[in-house]
Amino acid sequence: MKTYCKNLDLTDDAFIYEAVFDYLHDKVRKRSTVRFISGYTGYSESYVRQTLIGEKREEGDGKDRFLKSVCTRISKEMSEHIRYRTVREHIMQRCYGEKVIRYLEITDVGSKKRRDLGLEATIFRLYEAVANEAALPLFRAKVGEYQIGSIKGKGQAYGRKAILRWMSRDPEGTKYGIQADMSKCYPSIPHDKLQAMYHRDLHKSHDLLYLLDTFLSLYEEYPNPKALDPCKGILIGSPISKDLCNYYVSRLYHYASEDLYVEKKRRGQVQRIRMLAHIIIYADDILLFGQNKKLLQKSMDLIMKYAKDQLGMTVKPDWVKFRTQYSREGGTISGRVIDFIGLQFHGGEIKEKYYFNRRTRYRRTRVTIRGRTFIKARRKLSRFTRMVKRRTVVTEKFAKSVISYYGCFTTTDSATFRKKNKVDQIMRIVRRIISDYAKGKAYDQTKYYNMWRSRIA
Repeated sequence: MKTYCKNLDLTDDAFIYEAVFDYLHDKVRKRSTVRFISGYTGYSESYVRQTLIGEKREEGDGKDRFLKSVCTRISKEMSEHIRYRTVREHIMQRCYGEKVIRYLEITDVGSKKRRDLGLEATIFRLYEAVANEAALPLFRAKVGEYQIGSIKGKGQAYGRKAILRWMSRDPEGTKYGIQADMSKCYPSIPHDKLQAMYHRDLHKSHDLLYLLDTFLSLYEEYPNPKALDPCKGILIGSPISKDLCNYYVSRLYHYASEDLYVEKKRRGQVQRIRMLAHIIIYADDILLFGQNKKLLQKSMDLIMKYAKDQLGMTVKPDWVKFRTQYSREGGTISGRVIDFIGLQFHGGEIKEKYYFNRRTRYRRTRVTIRGRTFIKARRKLSRFTRMVKRRTVVTEKFAKSVISYYGCFTTTDSATFRKKNKVDQIMRIVRRIISDYAKGKAYDQTKYYNMWRSRIA
């Protein structure tokens, strides 16, 4: 059986330094990072904060000099503790007043769901960042092709492109669909089954196995007070949680995409017919496509049974089976819009084309922004425009929240709205504000007002 990460030396200072620096580099403004570095170096929190922010704006050799020196010291310590198997003791020693794991209930902005966020001590998160970087070859190999939201380059844009291609080029294979959701995905992952998986795939990488086992033992030692079973669940929000979740759910993806078929005998030959045409999983959200409604129903029953028996997880019973949207002969639109990964996929008229003297069927498909996301984005743009027009100071945080919605307009069929409301011109001003903040320049109301006058007004 093939093993992964077997030639990796996790006690290498240089490897640990890269992972630690990459994790801390964008978090120098966070209070937990400042408190950790203050306790580690002995300097006051105000001095650490001013030094980190000041050096971040410099150029040349002075950029991040203090942070690099701290990361060098931390990486050497972490290397020794991994080598001598004393990671747990190191975490307890370097908490500096933080709880090893504290739990915070939050409300998800998009879905309005209540979630229990797990916040580890900074040194704990650094070890998780190192383990996550080390296990990337395993995650890339095992996570399915259309399991999105974890591996770099396979995010929401990748999923949007796949669904759009399936619906437009394979109208028969995407005739019916099923949308389902795993119940309490992160909190319900059994530790013993997860351990068995990565021990099978990493049995020659002893340092990485030791780190992962230490993480799970600490999860069990400091469980969520609401948890019914401390031997189940991984933390939501930790550096390695999304990759571990996708890695664990990959068993379900490969089962559904490779093992679900029926055998039919025709003219003395046995033929295998796939129950599913396409499958895509985004974290714990499942979307299935098929041509045959009965086979699609049967495949969903088998997936639910596999998830319960083999993974110890439950698919919510409120999953829906539907006919994907299409256009009838009279131009009437029928079927259901697919709401997935924050976007809505609309099917239209099915036509025929000839490519190299071969007839192919395709369906006109368009992608729009989810309703509540569109309203939030439009309000952000309007508020930003008013602030620039009235020469009000736009904070860096608000500017970044505005630019985060730009992808919603560029990856959907929103060309008319973008042109009418001058979205591209507004985003150029937002980019300039964020760039000036990053360079340490003072906010210039007149400068941005003149940009608004010349480009938008």
